[in-house]
Amino acid sequence: MKILSADEMRQADQVTFVRPDGKTGLPSVCAMENAGRAVASYLIESYLNPGSKDLVIILSGPGNNGGDGFVVARTLKNLDFDVKVYSLKSKDDYKGDALWAFEAFEAIGGEISPLDEHSLSDAHFKSELQNSALILDSIFGTGFSGEARGLGAKLIALVNSISEPALPVISVDLPSGLDASKASVAGEVINASATVCIQSLKLGAVLFPASSYCGEIFVADIGLDRSSEIFKSVSRELVTSDLVGEILSPFFIVPSESQVATRKQDPNLEHKGKKGHLLAVGGSSGMHGAPKLSTAAALKSGAGLASVLTPEAGKNEVQAEVLEIMCNSLPDDGKGNFKGNFSGAELEHLETIASRANAFVVGPGMGRSDGSLAVLTSLINLAIQDKKPTVLDADGLNILSEHSELKALLQKGRFVLTPHPGELARLLGVETKDIESDRLGKAVELSKEAKSWIVLKGPRSVIAGPEGEVFINPAAVSTLATAGSGDVLAGMIGGLLARGLTPKDALISAVFVHGVAGELLEATADEGLVATAKDIIAKLPLAFAEVMEFSEPHNPVFDYFLPGSISY
Repeated sequence: MKILSADEMRQADQVTFVRPDGKTGLPSVCAMENAGRAVASYLIESYLNPGSKDLVIILSGPGNNGGDGFVVARTLKNLDFDVKVYSLKSKDDYKGDALWAFEAFEAIGGEISPLDEHSLSDAHFKSELQNSALILDSIFGTGFSGEARGLGAKLIALVNSISEPALPVISVDLPSGLDASKASVAGEVINASATVCIQSLKLGAVLFPASSYCGEIFVADIGLDRSSEIFKSVSRELVTSDLVGEILSPFFIVPSESQVATRKQDPNLEHKGKKGHLLAVGGSSGMHGAPKLSTAAALKSGAGLASVLTPEAGKNEVQAEVLEIMCNSLPDDGKGNFKGNFSGAELEHLETIASRANAFVVGPGMGRSDGSLAVLTSLINLAIQDKKPTVLDADGLNILSEHSELKALLQKGRFVLTPHPGELARLLGVETKDIESDRLGKAVELSKEAKSWIVLKGPRSVIAGPEGEVFINPAAVSTLATAGSGDVLAGMIGGLLARGLTPKDALISAVFVHGVAGELLEATADEGLVATAKDIIAKLPLAFAEVMEFSEPHNPVFDYFLPGSISY
C-alpha cells in the first residue's frame, strides 16, 4: 500500500481528472461523491444504527475536505439520520466541487450553519457536540500545512476538550491540524478515534508522532488511477501481512495433505544445515544475555543453527540457558570484554568460527572496548570478503559512529543496520531531536550513505534502502519497548538472512513479525503484566503462523474500506 505526500496526492488527483492524453478522465465531482459515500458507509457500518435517528455533527472547513463532509451529510440525511452541519466558512467562500456539494445538501433541505467566535462559546453548541452519536471532522484535509490558527484552532481545541471514548470523533483524510507530508505535530490537532484516508495513506497518517492522533486508519478507494506514473513513482510503502506472507512463503512451506498422511516433509526441510546458520557476536561484562536473545530469536525465526561468539568470561553463562545454541569464545581482557591485540592463532580461530555461518549479527551487548573494535573490524572485513549478510546492532553501531573508516567499508558489503534514534544521531553526527523531527529523511540519508538497508526502530519503524526505497511498519505497541527487544529483532533479521532471504526481504519480514508478536503479547497479557524480551520470543511461532495464515489471520491496523452501495 503506497504512502503519499500532499503534493503527490494532488498530482494523482490531476492525472485522474485530466488524462495525460488531454482527454477528460474521472470527473472530480465524482471523486468527491465517492469519498463522501465511502465515509458515510464506514460510519454506518461502524458507529451508527440505521433507523435510530442518531445525531451526527459534521464540522466542515474550507476547500474539498469540507466538500467531502457535505456529501457525507447529504448521504446520511437521505437515510433519515439527524445531521447537523457547521462550517468555518460561509457559502460565498466555497467554489467548484465543494460549492456543488454545499448546494446539493441544501437541495434536500439540509442546513449548514456558519461558525464564529460567539457560537464556539455557546453552551447549546457545546451541548450538541456532547450529546451527538459522533462528530465528523472534515475541517482541514490534505491541503493543510503549518499550524491551525484562529477559529479553526479554537474549534479543534473545543472538540478535543469534550471528546471521550463514548463519543467517537472520525476524521476525513487526516485529523485536522496534521500536515499530510510530515511526522511532526504543531499546534492544535484533532485527536481522532478513527481516520478514513481518501484513496491512499498519507505520510502524516503513518509516521510517528503524527500517526498517534489518527486512531484506527482505513483507506477509501474513490476511483483514482492507481496505474498512473505518480503512484508508480512513489517508493514509500506500508508493510502488510500480504507482502510479508509472499516474501516468506518460499521459505516456510506448509506440508500438503499427502505429505502429512505419509509423514513425509519437503526434503529441503529435513536437515538443519540447509536452514541456515547464524553467528551472533557480542556480550561483555554484565551484558552476556544480549547475544543469547539474538540466537534464540534466530532459531524461532527458522534458522537451523545458531552460534554465539562471546568473551571467554561469559561462555558458561551463555551455554547455561540457551541449550540449543553452540557457544564459542575468544580471550577476554580480565574485565569480561573481548581483549584487543589478537594473536595469529586467535584471529584464525575467529575466521574458522565465522566460516561456518551463513550470516552474522554483530554488536548486541558487545561494549566499546578495544577488543570489541578489533572483533567488529575483523567481522566486517570477513563479511565483505565472503559476501555474507551481516546485521550491525547496538554497540556495533556505536563503534561505527566513532570510526569513520569502518563506516566507509559498509558500501562494499551486504549490511543491515538497526539503530534507534540515539544511535542514528551518532552515526549521522546530529542531535537525537534532529532524528525525531525527520525520522524518514534521516533513515534514508544513512541508507544511501552506507549503501545498506536500515531500520530506524520505534513506533511505526522506518525501513529504508540504498536506492531510496522506504517501508513503514504499522506496529506501534508499548510491549516492544522493553530491554532486549532490539536484540530479539536483530536475531530475527539475522536468522532470516541465514535462511537465504535478501537484506531487504529479511528486514521487512522480521520487523513486521516482531511487531505482530508485540501486538499478540499486548492482547493476551494480563493487566499490569510487564513484558520481557523472552515473552516476545515465545510469541514468535504464533506471529509467523498468523502472517503465513497457518492460523486465523492477523487483523491489520490499516485496511481498505471501499464505497459500497447504500439503499435509500
